[in-house]
Amino acid sequence: MLHRDNSTTAIEGLQQIAVLETLLAVGMIMGLAIGTAAFVVSATDRAVERRAQVTAITLIGARARTMRAVQCVQRSCSP
Repeated sequence: MLHRDNSTTAIEGLQQIAVLETLLAVGMIMGLAIGTAAFVVSATDRAVERRAQVTAITLIGARARTMRAVQCVQRSCSP
């Protein structure tokens, strides 16, 4: 009878480990989803904010090619 109690305890321990692994995986997936959503919101906000500035510079005569080059350089140098 002692052997049966030990195996039951071992099975319960393995089930608890499986539940913890599942919770950890769900937490990591939710963290990734929230991080991705935050990045998309931030990128969209920056694009909308820059739109007025780009339009103003374009209206005073800057070429589209020059604007794209400047934006690429700014993105690669920004922290």
